[in-house]
Amino acid sequence: MSTTLKTFFIRHTKKLDIDQETRIRLWLERLVAVHYPHESTGSGDTDSESLDPEDYTGRAKSAIRYINDLAKSGGYVCAEYFGHDCVLVGKVPPGSYVQLVRGRWGSLNGLDGREAVLKAVKLSQVMEVQPAACATIMAARPRQGTISYWPRAKGTIERLVEGIYHSVTLADLSPDLQEVICSEYLRQEHLPQGTPRLSILLLPIGRTMKDLDLLGLALDGKQICAQVTYSPIEKIRHKMERLRAYAGSDTHLLMFCSATELASKDGVHIIPLECVFDWVTNSEWGGRWLDLNFPIAANIKKIQSTIQVKEDLKIPKNLSKEKSSDWQKRAFEICHSRGQGLAMDTEFKRIIDEGRLIGGEELNEISQATNLPVSRVRNHISHMRTHPHHAKLDIDQFLKEEIRKI
Repeated sequence: MSTTLKTFFIRHTKKLDIDQETRIRLWLERLVAVHYPHESTGSGDTDSESLDPEDYTGRAKSAIRYINDLAKSGGYVCAEYFGHDCVLVGKVPPGSYVQLVRGRWGSLNGLDGREAVLKAVKLSQVMEVQPAACATIMAARPRQGTISYWPRAKGTIERLVEGIYHSVTLADLSPDLQEVICSEYLRQEHLPQGTPRLSILLLPIGRTMKDLDLLGLALDGKQICAQVTYSPIEKIRHKMERLRAYAGSDTHLLMFCSATELASKDGVHIIPLECVFDWVTNSEWGGRWLDLNFPIAANIKKIQSTIQVKEDLKIPKNLSKEKSSDWQKRAFEICHSRGQGLAMDTEFKRIIDEGRLIGGEELNEISQATNLPVSRVRNHISHMRTHPHHAKLDIDQFLKEEIRKI
């Protein structure tokens, strides 16, 4: 899959010095924003409204440039919000604009109550992704910066937003996951001849070492020093040179990279990442491992499979108002994996169709029935009232909406 849209990661952390009301507004209105109030030549008495990066310095200059690029060129976004466990993923269409959102400062810098001017962009095709479903994605997020490009997650975020499922490939694995499968590969009993078998790791994988990704002890008592890279073997000469610095009579040197075959070069064992990934996918636990690391893709596949069921059940593509209730019951049974969420939407659609108001007692009943907080029930009802077309979706559109809720 190819796309011209970049992928961005945005943090709205506790350090974003705005009051709770402004913070809630960003979440409810699906806005991503930065708050860099001071121009390089300004007095600082009021927040700057400038959208010109040249009016700022340092991180502020970079952040204003990124938010302008996101609005102008469009992009896929993953955003964290302080106070929310889940993250938002969505899309900014090309040709959007940066809006000035006026709120209030928080108390971190002693400016409580002063007008805060945030530079914000509105997301579309938004869905909330729960912690368990985004753990793998978030492990590979940029470590610093309020807003930054995130090329590593380009395909992943796009597929989530667009509701596209594809089988997980080696290219979908983050460097961290590539290192994990390489370490597990070395533990197996039936390794290719000449490949040392790992007994135990000596240090955590990856980030704690300068030139090595894996440092362990082999069954023969020698150290295993290994590098893991997705780059092709023709382009890793510098990595090979750094790895050879660890050569010795009590050391095994291993390079996991993109290659066509197992080989040995100047004392370094070359192991193709493709072979390691094939080993994972063909193992008895491989499918489960991929599902746990890519749970959103797995859930999308389950929901998409229900589209095929509609033909078997002879459900008409376009539903009349009279038959929509019957179809919903059948569709909800088909989509049993979304149990509580679908039950919640059934109740909400009924409420919207009847056009009635909800009292506190009924909110509590719906909350208990769906196992959701009352605040979320209230927000969902409000959303359904402002988007009444959601109550009258045809089958394909309805299932697409369900995919986006995962």
